[in-house]
Amino acid sequence: MSSVVLATAGYDHTIRFWEATSGICYRTLQYADSQVNKLEITSEKQYIAAAGNSQVRLFEVNSNDPQPVISYEGHQGNVTAVGFQKDSKWMYTGELHTQPPTHPHSRTCAHVTQAAAVAAAAAAAHCR
Repeated sequence: MSSVVLATAGYDHTIRFWEATSGICYRTLQYADSQVNKLEITSEKQYIAAAGNSQVRLFEVNSNDPQPVISYEGHQGNVTAVGFQKDSKWMYTGELHTQPPTHPHSRTCAHVTQAAAVAAAAAAAHCR
């Protein structure tokens, strides 16, 4: 597997992985419930987050399993932003309605008391 991960997605309800040098699509995932608004790959290239309408799904990059590792439901509209903090311990999402930072390997949400708390990893986490 190449050190470059090239993935695309959009209104066709699919996520595609490509060989960067040849342009050959080597893997396709179905995202049946929604278009894909945004993709983000973790810094260690282990996971890819796909944001759609009212949900975010986390897939393994180097797996043949077409099912997401975890799905985050409960957004009230189109999720148009998703990303990971530097060491991938926290995932953040954005839509017209704000959502708290989320730990990418659980359904635990963190309520942040100050904006600087995220950068300093000083957020207090609890389940909703």
